[in-house]
Amino acid sequence: MSGKIWTAASKKGRFWPFSASVALNFHVVPGRLTAVEFYKKIKAGGGSAVLTTVAGEDLKLTEAQGNIKIEGTQGSVGFVTETDVEQSNGMIHVINGVLMPTIG
Repeated sequence: MSGKIWTAASKKGRFWPFSASVALNFHVVPGRLTAVEFYKKIKAGGGSAVLTTVAGEDLKLTEAQGNIKIEGTQGSVGFVTETDVEQSNGMIHVINGVLMPTIG
């Protein structure tokens, strides 16, 4: 099972394998966006913003009670719990959930 993550996200209850790199790439968007830029995009979008991940899938960002809410596919949701953790290769925003890529 090395390099694979197994999920039961299917409506039929089947387990679908996908690679760990796909799962990780679903959590990464191009650029070096700060939390302030997320809020600006949400405001400019009339209450929501859509960002495309490096895996090519969309994440929907909204503001919920002052927090950034991120919605993936299949009902997956996470809230940003720590913002603007600067790294040499980009900006990290810690979330409290796992965002699911499209499976199948």
